[in-house]
Amino acid sequence: MCDFSLESARFRNARKGDRLVLTHFSTGTNGFTEQNGAVDEAVCLKPGTRLAVQEPDKEPREALFVQPRRPSMMHRDSVKFVGDQEPVLLQKLPIGTTAEVTAMPFETESAAVDEEDGDEQVVMAEADVI
Repeated sequence: MCDFSLESARFRNARKGDRLVLTHFSTGTNGFTEQNGAVDEAVCLKPGTRLAVQEPDKEPREALFVQPRRPSMMHRDSVKFVGDQEPVLLQKLPIGTTAEVTAMPFETESAAVDEEDGDEQVVMAEADVI
């Protein structure tokens, strides 16, 4: 739910309606914190969480939080914007990017591995697929 580099940080799980801001942690990684909360507490997202993401000086865009399969000890927390083919690592987004949690994934979801490229995907109801 959080990148490996945030495992030693204080964290909590995201909730629907959370307003988050992308922060650079002392561990050297970027992650979300509560917009008006403790700057040292990471907010961890489950794959499949829907977000309204707004980069500085841009319009908000709908995105899905994903964690593509990557070699261990590599960043994987990413967002996949509606209409885009490739996910964007949180490490590539500008610090200060905000996100609102608009929907949580189903509790009964399961992770599936795409045999062709090895990416993890969240299996969700058809209406929730971007």
